[in-house]
Formats: sequence, structure tokens, C-alpha cells
Amino acid sequence: MIKINFYKDSLLKMSNGVQINQNILDFVATNIHQTTYFTHEKFCAECQCTRTQLEEFWEGIGASDFEDFQKILSNLMDVAHKEIDQKMPFNEEITDVLKTMSNIEINNIFAFKESLSPERLNRLLRDILNAPEVIMMGARTSNILVSYATSLLNKIGIRATNIDASDTNYFDKINNIDRSALIIAIGLSRYPKAIPVAMNFLKKKGFRIVAITDFPQSPLIPIAEYHFFVKINSYDFTDSYSTTLILINLIVIMISKINKEEVGKRIKEFDETANQLDYFL
Repeated sequence: MIKINFYKDSLLKMSNGVQINQNILDFVATNIHQTTYFTHEKFCAECQCTRTQLEEFWEGIGASDFEDFQKILSNLMDVAHKEIDQKMPFNEEITDVLKTMSNIEINNIFAFKESLSPERLNRLLRDILNAPEVIMMGARTSNILVSYATSLLNKIGIRATNIDASDTNYFDKINNIDRSALIIAIGLSRYPKAIPVAMNFLKKKGFRIVAITDFPQSPLIPIAEYHFFVKINSYDFTDSYSTTLILINLIVIMISKINKEEVGKRIKEFDETANQLDYFL
């Protein structure tokens, strides 16, 4: 994105106020490398512009012909690389940021360790083992965690399905889901509105819901039967998944200890299937 904006700004400056085709500008800024080896015909076909429009564009930025236009773009790429190199952080800054990130995550993990209730976790383990199916639900970035949890649960023999609360297609599937299924909803700050909306809908349908969230003020808590807190402080605008992943891993590991023989059998079957399909390198 930094490069694209740089190319757009540079090309606009070259035009000296002359109006140039916005569609071609966007295409060139996004596909500048390919443009340097396109032919006239290839460029017009890919950009969906006429030859006349292309000629007007290159004249607008001071090029004499298509070859000169490509030379200008090549030089612009060289300048962009130098600009970005100058903005690259020093090794000390990288080390400082990594240290800060690591300390934040360590604090998250210790806070989670201190706050986790073994009794509540045992309750969740019983609910998972007694349910005919576990429905993992999230939205936006929490879908990454939902997908991971669903995969692990299925791997150890727990029938699990994931739902994207943002996709209302799940409404069509509700009638096919056993009402004894357990819903585990993951909703973290900032809370996508779709999650509590979906939770309320499922609660009215009679489903039991457990929430994994981050603050006492979370909108998931009043809807859920019970909940787990995961601390998710992070660096700048990034998201932290460490404590939620630890909770998911802990759930799966404890189930594997309870169902040791069954899980062992499942893992063996998984490895055998993977070998038959030549799945791993």
C-alpha cells in the first residue's frame, strides 16, 4: 500500500496539474512491475482502456511514447525502493519493539494463568464431552481462533463445526443442528456486533452458550451461560491471540488426558491417513 500511494502521488506530480485518467492511474500504481514489460495491446487489454486513452495518459506525465513511459515507470520503481529503504527501521528499533511485544504477551499469559478457574474449565470439559456436537462461533479476526479450535477438536474425536456470525447463512442450518449441541463463542475487543446478535438468536432457540472474551463489560457475558476471560493486550493496532490459543490448547490437551485411549487411536488414524495421502513432506 505504501508503494501504491507513492506511485500514484509521483505520477500525479509528473502530470503538473493536467487531468489524467484515474482508471489507468490506479492500474499502473497497482501493477507497475507488469506494466514495464507489457506491450501496447496487452496493457490496454488488462487495463480495459483504449490506445488513445493510454497515449493521453503517457503524454500527461511527460512521456514521448510507450517505451519512454515504461522507462519512467522503471525509474519510479528504483526511487520507490530507495525511499522505502530509507524508512526501514534500525536493528535497535526492531529489538525494542520485539522486547515490548514479548513483555506484553508474557503479562497476558501470566494474567490468564492466575485468573483461570480449574472448576470452570472442568465444567466446560464435561459439557464438551456430553454434547453431541460443539459449534465454535466467531466473526472477523476471531474466526482464525474458531477455525483452529474446530480443527483440533475434530482431530481428537470431538464433532465440531465452525460458524461465522457475520455470515447469516448459518440461520438456514440451525434447524439441522441438535439443540443439545454446545455453542462456544469467541468475541474479543472490539466486539463485532454480529456475535452477540447470533448468540441471542441461538439462545432463543434453546442452545447452551459458553463465551470466551476479554473484559467484564463484554456484551457476550450477559448472554452466555458462563464464560472465560483471556487477556489480549497487544502492541499498537495488532491483535493478540496467545492466551486464547493457550486456552484452546489446554481444553484439547485435557480432553486427550480424559479420553486417552480414544484420542490416541484418533491421532494414529490421522497419521496413517496423512501418510497414505502423502500429506506431509
